[in-house]
Amino acid sequence: TQSVHRGTQIYVAERVDTRHEILRAMLLGFFPPLVIGLPLLLIGLWWTVHLGLLPLQNLRQAILKRDTKALEMIRIPDTPQEVQPMIDALNDLLLRLTQRIQNERRFIADAAHELRTPIAGIRAQAQVALSSVTDDKVRQQALQDTLIGCDRASRLVEQLLTLARVEGPQDLPSETFRLDLLAQQTIADLTPAALRRGQTIELLVSDSLQVNGQSTLWHILLRNLIDNALRYSPNGATVRIQAQRLEGGQMEVTVQDSGPGLSPDDLARLGERFFRVLGTSATGSGLGWSIVRHIAALQRIDVQVGKSIDLGGLQVTLRYAQNASQYS
Repeated sequence: TQSVHRGTQIYVAERVDTRHEILRAMLLGFFPPLVIGLPLLLIGLWWTVHLGLLPLQNLRQAILKRDTKALEMIRIPDTPQEVQPMIDALNDLLLRLTQRIQNERRFIADAAHELRTPIAGIRAQAQVALSSVTDDKVRQQALQDTLIGCDRASRLVEQLLTLARVEGPQDLPSETFRLDLLAQQTIADLTPAALRRGQTIELLVSDSLQVNGQSTLWHILLRNLIDNALRYSPNGATVRIQAQRLEGGQMEVTVQDSGPGLSPDDLARLGERFFRVLGTSATGSGLGWSIVRHIAALQRIDVQVGKSIDLGGLQVTLRYAQNASQYS
């Protein structure tokens, strides 16, 4: 430092070896704790991560040890809150798999149980036809009964497949469709069978009646209701389908017929699998109402069954709620 006023200069110096000694001393004081503390820190970090992942390891071992047929819920004691959502998701998946497998097993059992009768009938009629070598009338009747048995088996297979389809997971997208056109298409499919029995199908529905839902399920629903009305009504009967919009954003669909209707006891049993009214001459499997009930539950449709005031037979009323913005 140099003073300009007095001409005085001050020099300050430091020995380099002393600076090096100070640096060396600092390093010697810092390095041993670092050498000892860093491995301990890494070990502690590894142990903490190991303890944090231990519930996942326990979950992995629990899944690996399970039998392929075991679909019970996974339960691990002392599960941390961070892992519990994953276990809940796996349990939900197992529950859905269990329901799917139960539906498939029930379908196989139903198919095996119900197909046994028409197949046995077809075999018996075929044996009658083979044994009636000289009697053409008996052989002709046996062959006719064989065709009826084949038709019954075919319809039963169709109903079982439909029931298995609607009981499975529903991946069909929701869409806006015209119910009046869907009803016309359904009636067109069933008209040939109605004409053969002299039956009349009436459709009372306004144009452009749009509905937001799954059109495939609605088609199956209407087809089963109309088909049941035609099948269990006598020759020359009338089946009337009416759809209208109600106040409050609801839609009402009624299917009624001029058939004999059902007793209160039979009405209470509607929807049971393979239940059919005793004494009826119509062929069927008793699955139609199971399909109707299941589709109604999927689409949140209220189903009411009673006596038709206008036609005197059975009347089925469907009420479907949707927002007013969905109407056109």
